[in-house]
Amino acid sequence: PSEPITRTYNCQVPTEAQRLKILDKQLEAVELDFDVELRSIAAQTAALVEEDIRGLVANARIGATKRCLLDR
Repeated sequence: PSEPITRTYNCQVPTEAQRLKILDKQLEAVELDFDVELRSIAAQTAALVEEDIRGLVANARIGATKRCLLDR
């Protein structure tokens, strides 16, 4: 029997300040509602790496688009 392939990746988790910069960059062209606090989101995403944050933003965009279409 073949042995399972195991890989270890060293993913550096960004600091809160770095996560805030990532969020700012991902959302720079987006008009956010007045109650969206990126600092709070950065604080709540402590275990996420940059790719996770990008996915979070992408899913939020999809959700917002769906809500807009349903409101028509």
